[in-house]
Amino acid sequence: MRFLVPWALAGLVPALAVAALSFRRRALVGRAVTLALLSLALAGPEVALRRTGEAVIFLVDRSASVGEEAAFAFADLATSVLARGGEVGVIEFADGAEVRRWPSVGEVPSGGAVRPAGTDIGAAVDLALALAPDGPTQIVLLSDGRATSGDALAAASRARSRGIPVHVYPVGRGDLVRVAEFRGPAEAPLGAITLDVAIEASEPTAAAVHLYRGGEEIRGLAIDLPPGRTHLSFTDRPPDVGFHTYRVEVSAAGDAVAGNNALSWGVAVGEAAAALVVGPAPSAVDDLLLAAEVPFHRRTSLAPEDLAGVGLVILDDHPLGLLGPRTLTALRSWVAGGGGLLVVQGRRAVAGYLGPVEEVLPVTYTVPERIQEATAAVVFVLDRSASMSGMAEGVVKIDLLKEAAAAAVEVMPWEDVVGAIAFDRWPHWLVRPGPVSEVREALFAALRGLTASGGTDVFPALAAAVEALLPLDVRVRHAIVISDGKTIVDEEILAGLRSAVPEAGIGITTIAIGADADMEVLRELSDLGGGRSYVLASMGDLRPVLVQETERVARPRFVEAATPVLPGPGAAAFPLSGVLPPLVGYTLTFPKPTADVAFLSPAGDPLLARWQLGLGQVAVLNADLSGIWTQQWLASPQLGELWGTLLGLLWGERQVVRVDWEVRGATLRLGVEASEGGRWVNGLALSGELVGPGGSWSLPFGQTAPGRYEASLPAPGSGVYVLTVAEPSGRYGGTFPVALPYPAELAAFGPDHDALREIARISAGEVVRDEILPPPPGAGQDWLPIGRAFLWAAACCFLLDLGLRKLLV
Repeated sequence: MRFLVPWALAGLVPALAVAALSFRRRALVGRAVTLALLSLALAGPEVALRRTGEAVIFLVDRSASVGEEAAFAFADLATSVLARGGEVGVIEFADGAEVRRWPSVGEVPSGGAVRPAGTDIGAAVDLALALAPDGPTQIVLLSDGRATSGDALAAASRARSRGIPVHVYPVGRGDLVRVAEFRGPAEAPLGAITLDVAIEASEPTAAAVHLYRGGEEIRGLAIDLPPGRTHLSFTDRPPDVGFHTYRVEVSAAGDAVAGNNALSWGVAVGEAAAALVVGPAPSAVDDLLLAAEVPFHRRTSLAPEDLAGVGLVILDDHPLGLLGPRTLTALRSWVAGGGGLLVVQGRRAVAGYLGPVEEVLPVTYTVPERIQEATAAVVFVLDRSASMSGMAEGVVKIDLLKEAAAAAVEVMPWEDVVGAIAFDRWPHWLVRPGPVSEVREALFAALRGLTASGGTDVFPALAAAVEALLPLDVRVRHAIVISDGKTIVDEEILAGLRSAVPEAGIGITTIAIGADADMEVLRELSDLGGGRSYVLASMGDLRPVLVQETERVARPRFVEAATPVLPGPGAAAFPLSGVLPPLVGYTLTFPKPTADVAFLSPAGDPLLARWQLGLGQVAVLNADLSGIWTQQWLASPQLGELWGTLLGLLWGERQVVRVDWEVRGATLRLGVEASEGGRWVNGLALSGELVGPGGSWSLPFGQTAPGRYEASLPAPGSGVYVLTVAEPSGRYGGTFPVALPYPAELAAFGPDHDALREIARISAGEVVRDEILPPPPGAGQDWLPIGRAFLWAAACCFLLDLGLRKLLV
């Protein structure tokens, strides 16, 4: 209870005096009570009523500069509000804000994930204002106050206009060391270059500094860092011209923030070459470029940064599986912007995993659905001699053989041809060669009934398999021989195989199982067909090896046979003075619908195909230029004519633009300046793509000044990125490296008390010093006036006293 006019309580003094006299004269009791009630009524009494309308919305900073500190403090603050019956709402924020809990009572949620991108306090305050219920409400900001985007002070002003104070609770974590700066020359001649590093430490500490060129560490240094900023310089001599990426890293025991411990820089060394050749060893490509007087650099690997300033890239039998996703994305963007790509693919290029490289090529390695004819014929030659009745790993060997053969047939495409012949002393056809779709079930049934007995003579069975393969009209004909024992050597049949197998281009794979297998004979048979020879220590290894070999044979990567070079639909673009000599092998591909096939094999397989990708051109030569398949080409004058025409088709002319960039807060701004003949070029529809460690981003550029175009995006993480700029005509553009720092969020740590106090001041809030949060004004209770009740009680008492007096008289 409280009294609005407490001086009126002085009337209780005469009331008490009258009450004292009433001990002698009881008739005065009523008057004493009436006087006391009148005094209380005149004092304006009010009583408090409990309310549940208080709401507190907590803004919990989950950015990297705060870490878990805000979440820890929030738990205690929320408990104090809930204990007095208030409602608690939770908004977590970093570079954006999201509602974790609407204002309510009950258990509060635990923290979410820390996001390193940035801090937008203004967005969190505005979301809280939209969430605020009617009635007494306040906002509590748990943050270090280091906003990297948004306008926190404007949001605080909007909170004050709503009558909702923003209290601040300073939190933040420390950072032991970070790389503050890393710079060097953007361009330099071949020779020594100097790279400068600035490292900041919050306290004395021992640290290790590492400098990398590409992925190779070139310098390591142990150093004792004093508090503050330490400057270091490194000198390096790049081994060759081209674009080189450098990265400096610092580490120290006890450093909890690793995201700001490294920075990258890129240096263009020497003059940019017109062409870049990527391959493991020199080939005729080098001689052809020198003869054409085209300046070029050769590298053994391709990185996105290598595309900067290059007009033509030649993958010279480079293993295509080594092109990672980031490199492929940059390569596609570079070609689409006007670059020229030539893929020379021999055995090495298509060995192993290919990956998604065919997305940029005019050919595919997969048989199109429209091609229904068989591409491969495989005959399995299976040893069923008595030795196969033995046990291996607790299972009869012949059963393991049957299971492996069935599994191999299952991986073959249905349009291919398959056959199987078993042998002991004599050959026994299980199924003669036929389409997999037609003979598969019959073959499985024959395998189920296969038993082991008799001697071992592989030659009649292999001769029968070769005879069955000879008339088949398929690209690949292959026999796979499996044996675990010694065989009778039939010199007459062996002599016939020595002449028939190489001449017909039939491949032979042999799989020897165990130490008793006739390895010498089996190796000689595989050499006849230019195939592979496997030696398995255990019968249990047969199934995976046989399945893998069958897949390789049924879907070959290349064909090795004498192949005439025939003109294709696009041969008119290559007017040669004579006919190209035949090849002795080529990579097997299939043209895509929009591909322009200039030369092909008698089977219709493309030997040289190209297409347009965006503003650029891509060509694929399905043969090596190191002389393995193209020995006759290297001595032919037509190769130089073909090469000159191909370079002219692939190489586009572009007016290179100038690029600059700047990171402001959480935003990366990219600028492009286009000029020609000393005058600005206006009205260009420039677009770009940025490719880097974090992914790729498409960028529309808008003109902001004469000859200047700009685009912006949320700043990605630290590293060297590649920007490709192009416009529809293909006249202006280029590819440029862009070295970006880590997010501004990781550049400073610890509470910014001045910024937090300013937010509290503008919003009429306070700086909270402990975990007990004061209730907002008017929250927690309402006051009910009860003076009228005392007045009525005084009136009733007076009337009662008056009535009793009359009755007693």
